[in-house]
Amino acid sequence: MSDPATPSTGGADAPPVGAADGRPDVVVILTDEERAVPPYESPDVAEWRDRTLSGRRWFDEHGVSFRRHYTGSLACVPSRPTLFTGQYPDVHGVTQTDGLGKQADDSRMRWLRPGEVPTLGHWFRAAGYDTHYDGKWHISHADLFDASTGERVATNDEDGAVLADGVRAYREADPLDPFGFSGWVGPEPHGAALADSGLRRDPLIADRVVAWLEDRYARRRAGDAEALRPFLLVASFVNPHDIVLFPAWRRRNPIAPSPLDPPPVPAPPTRHEDLRTKPAAQIAYRSAYYSGYGPAPAVQRIYERGEQAYRDLYYRLHAEVDGPLDRVRRAVTEGGSADAVLVRSADHGDLLGAHGGLHQKWFQLYDESTRVPFTVVRVGERSTTARVVDDVPTSHVDLVPTLLATAGIDEAEVAEQLRPHFSELHPLPGRDLLPLV
Repeated sequence: MSDPATPSTGGADAPPVGAADGRPDVVVILTDEERAVPPYESPDVAEWRDRTLSGRRWFDEHGVSFRRHYTGSLACVPSRPTLFTGQYPDVHGVTQTDGLGKQADDSRMRWLRPGEVPTLGHWFRAAGYDTHYDGKWHISHADLFDASTGERVATNDEDGAVLADGVRAYREADPLDPFGFSGWVGPEPHGAALADSGLRRDPLIADRVVAWLEDRYARRRAGDAEALRPFLLVASFVNPHDIVLFPAWRRRNPIAPSPLDPPPVPAPPTRHEDLRTKPAAQIAYRSAYYSGYGPAPAVQRIYERGEQAYRDLYYRLHAEVDGPLDRVRRAVTEGGSADAVLVRSADHGDLLGAHGGLHQKWFQLYDESTRVPFTVVRVGERSTTARVVDDVPTSHVDLVPTLLATAGIDEAEVAEQLRPHFSELHPLPGRDLLPLV
């Protein structure tokens, strides 16, 4: 049996095909709000994870897993430009997140601005790569709006049916072009609407990405010069972020019971931790959190009476996104790219009621919210084998320099090409992790 980390003709309709210049294709697969496996995860939950999350297991079995990898910023929006620019918020300027406390057009919101800090897409474009992004972006406010109604242009309905006119509008507008990427289809999968949930969006993201890959490989085999360029692809999924919808879904859960359900997930050992010895912001945040959803007493009761369902839902959402991410991976590694580097990670984690009943990720630096999955796999002639790196702390600011090195892109040389176009182009603070891969 062939190693699935090495593309072969055995299980594919056609042999894998690489870029004309011999450089690897680069694929980044992200999930949202997925923490690294906590050290206290129970044996039966760990067994469920190994049995059910086969998409993630493939990465563990074929790549280098960095077990002490940390997000560069905890809140949703600041973490993403930190990941994709390789710079910290004091440089890229993004410090706020829209959602419970403010809207996208709030005066306190500062999104990443074109022409300030180059993204991973800019670096790779300047080096001759084709750069494609699909899925959750949440770095700039890139949604399209209908001029006649003022409403966002939708691309799917609440049942997950595709709205072709909306998809066409996004492809024609190409909203991420100023940020170094093409192909993005919005609107942002963010907010309370079921149509914007990961449950609905993640399968659609996978559909588009797999179709893009299949078309790319077919054109390569036909000798299309444009398709023979190496590509950088980002597939950014939503779940397990739907856990933020727990209060609403507790009343009307769109997810039916299934064999994908985890066993009862035990409470974290710090569930009843006394926060009086911790920074006062943590108690204040815990008290204020519920009011972001509605009347605080009612929302608090939903969380407290549904703690078991809350923890179980978070793990079930891992299973919901595992299939979509695995579909993208298979399209790349099973008869797709002859040489590719794949990275799997998440923007940040989730507290899930740990540390005295804290939720999501703000106002602290606890392990559950800061430490995230980070695995690098190479397929092709120089394929990686399973290995764990647990003695070196790494960070999201390491992604850009690592991928530049993987593609043989000289930072100093490309920086000179980018410099006239960006007001905040600075040396990358992160480290190239390639020697560890």
